[in-house]
Amino acid sequence: GQAGDAPALKAADIGCATGVTGTETARAAADMVLAGDDFTDIVKAIGESRGVCGNIGRAVRFFLCCGIAEAMAVLIGLLLWKQPPLLPAQLLLVSLATGVFPGLLLAIGSEPAGQDIMKQPPRPKNQGLFTRGSGLWQGLLIAAVTLTAYWGGADRMAGGHELGATMAMTVLALSQLLHAFTARSRYSLFRAGWLKNRYIFGALAGSLVLLTPAIVAPKLFGNVPMNGEQRIWIIALLLLPPMVCGMVKLIKNRIIKKRRS
Repeated sequence: GQAGDAPALKAADIGCATGVTGTETARAAADMVLAGDDFTDIVKAIGESRGVCGNIGRAVRFFLCCGIAEAMAVLIGLLLWKQPPLLPAQLLLVSLATGVFPGLLLAIGSEPAGQDIMKQPPRPKNQGLFTRGSGLWQGLLIAAVTLTAYWGGADRMAGGHELGATMAMTVLALSQLLHAFTARSRYSLFRAGWLKNRYIFGALAGSLVLLTPAIVAPKLFGNVPMNGEQRIWIIALLLLPPMVCGMVKLIKNRIIKKRRS
């Protein structure tokens, strides 16, 4: 940029000046100065920044979804049964196991940027992280299946509070781990690819190492053994959130595609 470009650089959302042929005035007014004069560097920088922004947004929405699921499960459980559906130790274990490994992995940028990242329109400068889905409805969905698990164990199967809490903790914890896959991309798992981010499998393994003793071992963290029928209930409830999220993504992507065409 030349000296006369300084007002335009200041008025732009992100003023960019060349580092070799640009004047001192233009570089001082710019928000970003290229090390060279190759404008393809701008394209690369935009792609990298979109990837970083996407990873931060995914991590924030993941943590928000998990927090909403846990808070609403406890609150609604208190209103329905006059007692929390999970014991404090169970809730602490779920928060620790599901939040540390998957959430941090999404935040530090392990998820590679999608191939179509540069085909997406620019984000408005006043658009926040929660514009395209804040994780609210996903959190409510996980809370719903958690409460259903508690009702199934405590009331329908007449197992009392201990069995209900065991089933609720299992569904809540594993649903959040499965949500780490759902939160990876705005596309379905089949289109986003299961193996594009292999690090997430290590994070899930670390979470399962913390959770497995509490789920399998009787009386640990207030849990009780479960039979085959109860495990089938848990598996069925675990499949519901990923299926619903996949359908919502499919519908939203089709709507976006029609708007762009």
